[in-house]
Amino acid sequence: KAASLGIADRVTVERPVPSGDVPALLHQFDVVVLPSLTTHWWKEQFGRVVQGAMACQVPVVGSDSGEIPHVIGDAGLVVPEADRADLRDALARLMADSDLRRELIPLEKRHPLPELIEALRAFDAAGGKRITFEYTMIDGINDALELVPPLADLATRVSAFVNLIPFNPIP
Repeated sequence: KAASLGIADRVTVERPVPSGDVPALLHQFDVVVLPSLTTHWWKEQFGRVVQGAMACQVPVVGSDSGEIPHVIGDAGLVVPEADRADLRDALARLMADSDLRRELIPLEKRHPLPELIEALRAFDAAGGKRITFEYTMIDGINDALELVPPLADLATRVSAFVNLIPFNPIP
């Protein structure tokens, strides 16, 4: 997909990381999504990744499976299980709505996205190391082609690479 969009030179695919490296990786994310689905033999018990993301001040979007809504509370967005359209809309809202991000992420209050973009531009102009955006792709949720232009635009504005991380479902 990246090659067909002309962004293959700015995209990498990340392998799974050791658990000790997860907090550092979470700090790089714009959002963590936990679209768990209840099955006849399993229901989300806690959603530990949601707690980790919130501890790292990363906004979260989760399904209403099991305990996820209780863990997220009003600190994130909860969507109905298996509702791809609602999940896509929630992600689009987070990308487009600075006020919502500020409400969900205290860090956004201290470092609004436009301010962060200017800092990244200055970092790049000063000869800093390569800037990389980490983007976890979830099949049918945030891998739609219409979500690529805003991400590519942001990466282009700050001369960043995009690291696409395919979500690995857990059976």
